[in-house]
Amino acid sequence: MDLPINEPHMRIAALDIGTNTALMLIAEHDDNTILRTIRDEHSIVRLGEGVDKTHRINEDAYQRLSEILARYKKIIAEENVDRIAAIGTSALRDAENKDNIISRIQNDFGISVEVISGDEEAALTYRGATYEIQSDPSAVIAVIDIGGGSTEIAFGDGAGYHFGKSIDIGAVRLTEQGVNLGNLEEKESDIQKMFSNAFQSPTPPTLLVAVAGTPTALAAMLLGLQYFDESKVNGFILTSSEIDKLLPLLFSLTPEQLIERYPVIAKGRADILPAGALILREAMRFLGVDSLRVSTRGLRYGLALRELGM
Repeated sequence: MDLPINEPHMRIAALDIGTNTALMLIAEHDDNTILRTIRDEHSIVRLGEGVDKTHRINEDAYQRLSEILARYKKIIAEENVDRIAAIGTSALRDAENKDNIISRIQNDFGISVEVISGDEEAALTYRGATYEIQSDPSAVIAVIDIGGGSTEIAFGDGAGYHFGKSIDIGAVRLTEQGVNLGNLEEKESDIQKMFSNAFQSPTPPTLLVAVAGTPTALAAMLLGLQYFDESKVNGFILTSSEIDKLLPLLFSLTPEQLIERYPVIAKGRADILPAGALILREAMRFLGVDSLRVSTRGLRYGLALRELGM
């Protein structure tokens, strides 16, 4: 039986099963209606490997996810979690065998996965990325989440979320389509068309917040970090000119060379970071902004807030 929402100190495990990563936030609702983080786990899965071409999640990808979920279930037990909430995003939305994968996750781990729409993903991401931001109610705030299979852009203000869209372009998808230095102009044009089809002349935001692995990795690179430090990355101001300078380097280095030069970049992130950076740069151009605030929050935080009734 589920515990009642808003019960003080109820502890939730919020799982975000994405195209490239599987993330788990363990948090609780304290007496002061503040979301207190207990654990924040990040793992690279590449569940969406080949999904853009085959429309199926392959067995190797499921086995990688299984290893991570087994580890997460141990952590959940150690941390005395009251409730588990799990959502699937682009890879599970697109996979023809998603029902089989969801059933296997339920049977193997006792975890029920809710596959959410792109618009729902945009709304939850906005909530998770902005719940700690204090701003003028008249401000225009946009949140961008560059995932492996899709990119969500959400709009709101100091009072809350207004609307958002999910676009079927992500760092894994674009990488598998073969983006490189030779076809950058073509890919830039394609990305701009996809943004334009989703949004008709959006108002340039007062504040753009970027979540997920692409902006956090770029921030860590620019900070010269050897190891990821959330306290330094969260809130980092990233400019379009900095991304412009990094893009030729990202596309000219192999993943191995990139990791050697920037050890803070995870092995499963290095090969898709150039594509992710390109999407981010094109989003900034489309939205008419020169800088953004990097956030280590996002979808899993929005899910936890929803489940805790906050």
